[in-house]
Amino acid sequence: MRQGRLLQDLCPPTKYEITGVEFSPTEYLMATSSRDKLVRFWDLETFACIDQTTPEATPVRNICFYNDGRTIFSAVQV
Repeated sequence: MRQGRLLQDLCPPTKYEITGVEFSPTEYLMATSSRDKLVRFWDLETFACIDQTTPEATPVRNICFYNDGRTIFSAVQV
């Protein structure tokens, strides 16, 4: 199997574990979820964190974009 190469190393502004990664089906956008209770949105052209949600009550376990690319679902730890 061929090995790939690292294209970009994202440095999320958190010390907590990243729990999910999801790519938008309609935009050049990626979302990450983490144990710090936030969902962050990344511009895939600049690799910059461009926005984040308000903190959830508990860590965000996973995320999923809806097909329209405008809605994102998050699953939190209960």
